[in-house]
Amino acid sequence: PTNRHLYPTGGTDLAIHKSAGPALDEFCEALTPLALGTAKITPAFNLPCKYVIHTSGPVWHGGDNGETQLLVSCYNECLKLAKENDCETVAFPLISSGSYGYPKDKVLKIAISTISTFLFDNEMTVYLLVYDKKSYEVLKAILTITMCSVAATIIVRCGTHAVVSQRKTLTATVLCLICVCQHLVLKKTMHLCHLLRAARRRKALTN
Repeated sequence: PTNRHLYPTGGTDLAIHKSAGPALDEFCEALTPLALGTAKITPAFNLPCKYVIHTSGPVWHGGDNGETQLLVSCYNECLKLAKENDCETVAFPLISSGSYGYPKDKVLKIAISTISTFLFDNEMTVYLLVYDKKSYEVLKAILTITMCSVAATIIVRCGTHAVVSQRKTLTATVLCLICVCQHLVLKKTMHLCHLLRAARRRKALTN
C-alpha cells in the first residue's frame, strides 16, 4: 500500500522501500501519480523477491464514499499485475488498515473475499499477512461469525505455538498465517507467512 505519489511515509510501505534501497525510490518517481484503487509494478531491487506491486488505497471516511469499491479494486489490480507478470506467489498486507484508518475487520473481509474470487479461476499462491494481535483477534472473530462462503484452514501462529482451525464449504480454500509481532521485519516475514491456496486445486479435490 502506498499513496498517489509513491512516496513512503510509514508502515509496510516505508519498510519495503528501506529494504529495497534507494533504487526503488528513483524508479517510483517516474510512475507518479498513482490513482486510487490502481496498481503499478516495479523491480524489487534489494528485496528477496522479483517485484514490488504498489497500490494506492483509500482513506476511511465512514464507508459511504466509495471506500469498499476502491479497496476491492486495489486487491484486484495487484492480482491482475501479478498474473500478467507470471508471478507464482504474491504477498498482501491489510491495505489501508494502518494510518488510513480503514477498520481491520472490514479490510480482512474484503481481502479474503476478493482473493478467494480471484483464486477460483486462477492458479497462484497468495500470502495474506497480519502483523499484530488486534488483527489476529479480528480475524478469529470473522472466521467464527462470517466465514460461510469460503472453506478455510487457518493457521494461527503466536510465538512458537501453532493452532489449526478448519471449516469446509464448497468454494475456495484460504490459508492465513497470523504473525503476532510488534515490529515488521520484512525479510523474515517473507518466510513466516503461510498462504492462500489456489481454488482450482481445492475445487478439483471436492469433485
